[in-house]
Amino acid sequence: MGDRRGPFGGARGGPSPHGRQRAAGADPADGPRADGLTAAQETSRTKACGTLAAPAPQSPTGRPGRRCRGALVNISSNGARMPHAGPVPYTTAKAALTAFGKALAEEFGPQGVRINTISPGPVRTAMWESPDGYGAELARSMGVTQEQLLTQIPTAMGMTTGRLLEPSEVATAVAYLASPLAASMSGTDLLIDGGSVKTA
Repeated sequence: MGDRRGPFGGARGGPSPHGRQRAAGADPADGPRADGLTAAQETSRTKACGTLAAPAPQSPTGRPGRRCRGALVNISSNGARMPHAGPVPYTTAKAALTAFGKALAEEFGPQGVRINTISPGPVRTAMWESPDGYGAELARSMGVTQEQLLTQIPTAMGMTTGRLLEPSEVATAVAYLASPLAASMSGTDLLIDGGSVKTA
C-alpha cells in the first residue's frame, strides 16, 4: 500500500484537525408581513424550517403563505479539496459535507432556505496549542516541539499568508453568510485557508 502519512508526517487516521457543522438562525424579520403574518408567526415558521421539510402554511386570508426562510452554514474544511492533507476518514467526510450542502441548497433554495459552506484551513485553537491536544500529539510523533510545529504548519500547508487562521475570521464569515447581506449567496463553498488551495 502507498504512504498513508499526511503533510506533517502524521498517520492519516488521527484526530480531526478542523471544525464542526454549525447552524445559523433565520434572517431577522420585523413588523407585519404583506401576506398577513405577524413577526411572531414568521419566527415560529422559520424555526420549523430547521426540519428543512416544513410545508408553507396559509396566511390568515386563506392564501398560501410565504415559504420558510432561513440560513444554514456548514463548517467543512479545505481538506475536502486536498484529501492528502489530513486523515482519510476526516477529509472524506468533509468532502461529503461540502457536496451535501450543495445538494441541500439546490433542493431547499426555492423554499427560501439558503445553505452555504465554509472551508477553513488550520485555525489557531486549543486543538493546536493545548499541551494535551492534537497539535502536541502530532509534534511528539514528528520529534519536534509544539512551537516548531505551529511555525511549520503555514509553509507545509502552502498558506501564502504565513500564519494560522484566527477563530474570529471564521466566525465573521459565518455571521456574514447567515445575514441578509448575503441574501443572494446559496450553495457557496467559501474558502478561508490562507491560499492553501491552489486550484480555481
